[in-house]
Amino acid sequence: YGLHPVAFTVALTIMTLLHVLAGEMVPKNLAIADPERVALWLVPPLVLWAKVTRPFTWLLNAAANLLLRLVKVQPKDELETAYTSHELANLLSESRREGLLEQSEHRRLSQALSSVDKTVADVLVPMAELTTLPAGVTLGAVERAVSSTGFSRFPVLAESGEVVGYIHVKDVLDQLGDAPETPVPEHKVRRLARLQRDTSLERALSTMRAEGSHLAVVEQDGRAVGVVALEDVVEEYVGTVRDGTHVTSRQRAHNTSPETDKTVT
Repeated sequence: YGLHPVAFTVALTIMTLLHVLAGEMVPKNLAIADPERVALWLVPPLVLWAKVTRPFTWLLNAAANLLLRLVKVQPKDELETAYTSHELANLLSESRREGLLEQSEHRRLSQALSSVDKTVADVLVPMAELTTLPAGVTLGAVERAVSSTGFSRFPVLAESGEVVGYIHVKDVLDQLGDAPETPVPEHKVRRLARLQRDTSLERALSTMRAEGSHLAVVEQDGRAVGVVALEDVVEEYVGTVRDGTHVTSRQRAHNTSPETDKTVT
């Protein structure tokens, strides 16, 4: 039995309308209206679909690359043809000029983009510029260090010069009423994260967060060359975080006790 031309036309029109409305316009507007929530809904099924279809996708890509090579065209990886940092910076600037980005948004995104290629070496404070405390430091020495520098965290050095941890002033506040010559208990010396000088800021941030450390000792060829603060790493991504007591890393490094060298005893 042949399909009546009118019925065919009506069915095709209805299917086209449903396809455009339910398959394109409605989902697109839902995503525009609430992109974060829609993304969270879609990620799990999309990840599952990608895993299920990965073998077929690999076969199709391999076949396509083979055909391209037969006609003497070198296949390009999508990641290799993505935007460069310079191109992304230009896109951000253009979006700011067109009013698509607020000034604060543009500043944060530009700050994060400029930090992609930076390493720990760009933000560390050299050992020679640090205010440190010796292992076995007394409560009186900690109190003097806090009074003279205004710092809240101090790297602790062993007799060999190795950085063995750091003291946070809040950990000894309950003991400041004790005799000044009382040594700080060893268990109150916090463990430091350890990073290499060429570690990327992204990896440094992940390591420090995973270890719950606000300070990390930076090493090169097996010896400590400096210390980096979590705050300084974060500020490379979001810009300066100011509060009533804000100082830069260099100010923190140079604001040492006038009565001693950079090791407070």
